[in-house]
Amino acid sequence: MKHFRITAAIIALISIFVLTSRIQANSLDPSATTEKKEIQSAIEQYFDARYRSFGSLQLEDLSPIMDNSPQSSSFLNSESDKLKIEIQHAKLNKLGYAEYKYFLDFTEILVDASSQTATASIFEGHDVVFEISKEISPLQPVVSTMRNLQHTIGLRKVHGQWKIFSDNYDDYLWRLLKSTKISTDELLRLLEESQKETELSENVVQSSAACSLPNDESSHSYNRSGAVAYAHSWATAQRPYNTKYYDFTDFGGDCTNFVNQAIHESSDAEMVFGGLHGYGSYGWYFYSNSDYANAWTFVQPLYEFITQYWVWPRPGIDDPEGPGGPEGCEMTQNDVYEGDLIQYDWTNDGTWEHSAIIVMSQDLAQNYRFHWVAGHTPDVDNYPFTSFDYSNKVYRFIHIERIDGYVHVYLPIVIKQGEGDGGAGAAMNPKQNPYPAPLVDPVGVGEMSTPSLYPAP
Repeated sequence: MKHFRITAAIIALISIFVLTSRIQANSLDPSATTEKKEIQSAIEQYFDARYRSFGSLQLEDLSPIMDNSPQSSSFLNSESDKLKIEIQHAKLNKLGYAEYKYFLDFTEILVDASSQTATASIFEGHDVVFEISKEISPLQPVVSTMRNLQHTIGLRKVHGQWKIFSDNYDDYLWRLLKSTKISTDELLRLLEESQKETELSENVVQSSAACSLPNDESSHSYNRSGAVAYAHSWATAQRPYNTKYYDFTDFGGDCTNFVNQAIHESSDAEMVFGGLHGYGSYGWYFYSNSDYANAWTFVQPLYEFITQYWVWPRPGIDDPEGPGGPEGCEMTQNDVYEGDLIQYDWTNDGTWEHSAIIVMSQDLAQNYRFHWVAGHTPDVDNYPFTSFDYSNKVYRFIHIERIDGYVHVYLPIVIKQGEGDGGAGAAMNPKQNPYPAPLVDPVGVGEMSTPSLYPAP
């Protein structure tokens, strides 16, 4: 046994020495640096082809950049189908790239000499002038920005050249495809139908009646310019963004969390605690990554909180402390502007999946207002609002009329007792919790048992 321990110790020391030697050799070996440069060059060719495809609106042949393995063939087929959808969507919405510049931040390249494979971790970003921007403002087109899109790219060395066999990333369209399981052909059909409906309507949007809320002396105006400034500051900031809040990107999406931050930070908006604290509560607040309201991170609950102001108590009447947060209503495309919100239903099934904040609006001909948005998941700024609609133009516009209450202390809303219900609490009116807690627990604070009615943001 003693001999065995000595032998094991010697082997361990030799292993450590060999590992250290390899690390030192790689850091000093010019061939290792050359290898990584060749890998970077292969990846840049891949992104060059992708961006040229959106410039010409014709899908380039990516096969010369790929190896000939079954894994590569499967990836190329699925990726080509996805790019065809994006290109068709760009054609129909004037979202081709008139000008572009992209950025690749190589965070890690790992090479396995024994299998002649490599894995590269990259963050993609770009600055793009879309066709629609050139058309609206030929002399000063809007520059749209995207950042923080993470890719994990697999490569294999074939006949002395590095070829790509996979690219794992989770952009907006991949999230839509994976969530809905919709086929390429079906989504292309929906795009064509959407275009026909747009042509018939001639893009004319009728205005709706003004948002009519009852008088409320506890409310104050919404600081739209402040919300827009916050959105510009943090939309494409390096993750983990503003550390006052939690980054939900890897737990279903950060889109609704982001627009709520802009509203709260800009307008001295008091958060609303709907009774007991805890993950999945109702109300409008974020206190920690284990204590926040559904309306803070989920699309549908935020819509309901803003538009159903009567659910919450009135200051000095129902609740001496008063409520807080944004109040408003759903309006038409022509009745919203900077600081208001847009939400998207991916497949017109009544389930709303994405929120963004308007950072610029432009009045075009034929009574048509065009909006530019900022948001997270994807991390974009000054992006055409039409970028996130792939089926039947299903989006809704939420006008924020005012902010109710000022920030002072975090107090729960008083819960009224339901009549004849054995003393069960009710969330003011109606007599039930309008925001049930989700089933899953994205931040590891304990399993939840109530099924969710709403998807992740």
